[in-house]
Amino acid sequence: MIGADIGDRPSGRCSKLESVPSRVSSSRFVGRRAELARLESVWKAAVNDETGAVLLVSGEAGVGKTRLLAELRTRVGDPALVLTGQCMELVDRALPFGPIVQALRALHRSVDDATLEAVIGPAGEELAALLPELHARASTEPVGTTALFEQLLGVLERLGDRVPTLFVIEDLHWADRSTIDLFVFLARTLRDARVVVLGTYRSDDLNRRHPLRVALAELGRAGVAERIELTRFDRDEMRELIAAILGNDPSVELLDHTFERSDGNAFFAEELLATRTQPSDALPASLRGIVLARVDTLSENARLVLRSAAVIGR
Repeated sequence: MIGADIGDRPSGRCSKLESVPSRVSSSRFVGRRAELARLESVWKAAVNDETGAVLLVSGEAGVGKTRLLAELRTRVGDPALVLTGQCMELVDRALPFGPIVQALRALHRSVDDATLEAVIGPAGEELAALLPELHARASTEPVGTTALFEQLLGVLERLGDRVPTLFVIEDLHWADRSTIDLFVFLARTLRDARVVVLGTYRSDDLNRRHPLRVALAELGRAGVAERIELTRFDRDEMRELIAAILGNDPSVELLDHTFERSDGNAFFAEELLATRTQPSDALPASLRGIVLARVDTLSENARLVLRSAAVIGR
């Protein structure tokens, strides 16, 4: 996939350039029909039958996880409440409970004071340490992990009693140990609630010793979380993506060029399309950064081999 660019050998350009808008993100949702239908089915079951569920959406960087969730958000409809927390990549560490704090802040902004007080309920003292905006008196005693998890579960259940809730934790591959443990806890204990907890992660960012791998194996054995894996676009889906960006069907030449270099990765394709009218065929900085970040994880010998292979081409 775009391997020749690692060796700085220009790949061929199509002889005829097609006009591409400066904004190269498709305004139309493309592909993922089966995956979206499954997410909607789980959501409707949670709303109508009060069957809480925990889902995991995985795929490589740029394959379309965030876009799929954005489409789901538009379809859950009123009066649903969507709370989103994002794990952040920090140098050599992760922010403890970072996405949970984000979600609680979103809750604080989304409901009135009376509803917030009712939803937080007895969890105020434990959660005050995470979110001072609650204006609750923090517990003077150390809060145990299990007690905190139980209180967060209670908050979600009480919230679900009032409004169907979609709780999203993005980028679990960057999560701290506490957030991963909380996700596993919710998968094992969330029942009979109008709540769907949905986590995303990059499958290509998990090495053999990654703590999320252990959690995924545990969830798989217990059968308490459904996993949905996003694969790359096929050629027909790539044609649909390019057509949505251009406003008309692409030429066979442009389709072949984009599909071959991106290998069906939606983000890669969009970034490559953005350079079509530029004189240089070099990778855009954002795409080059993703590629080199993966290369940097390899050993020096592996990088030497990869550099030679990139010059040779596919």
